[in-house]
Amino acid sequence: MALQVQRTIVDLTGGDAMIAAIAMRLPALLAVGAIAYALPRLAEKMGVSRHQAVWLGVINPLVLMHLVGGMHNDAMMIALVVVGLLLAADGRWMAASVAVAAGASFKQTAVLALVGVAGLAYRHARGERREAPLMSAVDQRSYVWIAARVGAVAFVAFAALTLVSGLGWGWIANLGVPGSVLSLLSPVSMAGAGVAGALTAVGVPQEWTGGIAPAVQIAGLLAVVVALAWITWVLAPRRPVAAAAWALLVFTAGGPTVYPWYVLWGVVLLGATFTDRRVVRALVWITGWLLAYSMLDVAVVNGATMIGVAAVAWGAWTLWRQRSELDRPLPAVEPGDSGSDAGAATTPRHSGISALLSRV
Repeated sequence: MALQVQRTIVDLTGGDAMIAAIAMRLPALLAVGAIAYALPRLAEKMGVSRHQAVWLGVINPLVLMHLVGGMHNDAMMIALVVVGLLLAADGRWMAASVAVAAGASFKQTAVLALVGVAGLAYRHARGERREAPLMSAVDQRSYVWIAARVGAVAFVAFAALTLVSGLGWGWIANLGVPGSVLSLLSPVSMAGAGVAGALTAVGVPQEWTGGIAPAVQIAGLLAVVVALAWITWVLAPRRPVAAAAWALLVFTAGGPTVYPWYVLWGVVLLGATFTDRRVVRALVWITGWLLAYSMLDVAVVNGATMIGVAAVAWGAWTLWRQRSELDRPLPAVEPGDSGSDAGAATTPRHSGISALLSRV
C-alpha cells in the first residue's frame, strides 16, 4: 500500500519532483494526527496519564524529525497500530486485526503488534480490568484460540490488501536486504563487526573473521525469537499494550539494521502503558542520543559539520540542565476499560518529559 500511496501522490502532483516531495508529508501528518487522537485515549484506558502518551508519541522530537520530516512509511504503520490497539481495548478485535494488517501493508513489522490485539481480546473476553495472574491450563487454551482468530483475520485482511494493491508478494524475497547493510545503530551488527575488527587487528586472518558478524546477527535474531515467544505467551495476556511495545522494541534492538525512526515503533506505544521512571529516563537519554546522531548525520552530508556539532552541544547542555524534570510525577488515572494495562491505579506515573524536551 505504501508504494500505491506514493504513486498516487506523484500522479496528483503531475510528476513535479518538488511538489511531490512536499506532498509526501501529508500522509505522515495525517498519521501523526491519528496518533495524537488515539494514543492518549488508549493511555487513559490503560490507566496511564495522557501527558506521557502525548510526549512519547506525538511531540517527541524524533516523531517530528523522522516521521514527518523524513516522510517515512513508519508513520502510517504506527498510526494504524495505535488505532488497532484502541479498537481492541474497546472489544472490537476483528476491526483491530484489520487495522494492524493495514499497518503491515505499509511496514510488515506491524504484525508484531498483533500480540497486543490478542492480549486485549483475551482480557476483554474475561472482563478483566487490572493485571491478570498467570494463566491456568483452561485460560491457555482460550488465549490460544483467541490469538489464532486474531491472526487469521489479520492474514485474510493483509492478503486482501495485497490483492487490491496489485503489487503481489515479491517483497518477501527481499526481506533480507536491510541486513546486508552494516548499521551503526544496531547493537548486534556493531558487536559482530567489533569482535571481527579486534581479532583482525591482533593478526587473525580475515578469512577466519569474515563470518563473525553474520553469526552474531543470526544469534541476535534467535534471541529475538525467544524473547517474542515469552512476550506472546506470558506478557501479552497480562499487559497487552506493553507486550506490543516490547515486541517491537526487542525486534528493533535485535535486528541487523537499526535507524533512528525504528525505535519509534515501540516507544510510541510505551506512552500508553505503565512505564517505570527509570525506563522513562533511559528513553529520554536515548532520544537525545538519536537526535544528536540524526543532526550530525544531516550536517555532515550537507557540508555543515560545525553547525551540527553546535546544535548537538546546545541540545545536550539543555537536556542535562533540565534533567530534574524527569522526577516530576504525573497523577494517576483510573483505567477506563477492561483492557487496563495498569497494575495499581493509585501508583503515580512519573514523567516530566513533556516540559523537558520541549525546550531542547
